[in-house]
Amino acid sequence: MFWAIPPKLCSIETAGSARGLINALGNLGGFCGPYAVGVLTQHVSAAAGVYSLAITLAVAGLLALTLPKRCED
Repeated sequence: MFWAIPPKLCSIETAGSARGLINALGNLGGFCGPYAVGVLTQHVSAAAGVYSLAITLAVAGLLALTLPKRCED
């Protein structure tokens, strides 16, 4: 869903850079997410890793809701 946001909020010139940033953060999350779940599972409990991912997803959804509904030209 995040790939549809840059063309709505950014100019054509900056939308490509915004998509690159989304891709970079996705790759970073692909490493940090499993690593954090493994650390939490090992040191806290098996449920702690899953709960941390659920909380992170909820925070990301709330941040997406704070974006403007329409773009101002």
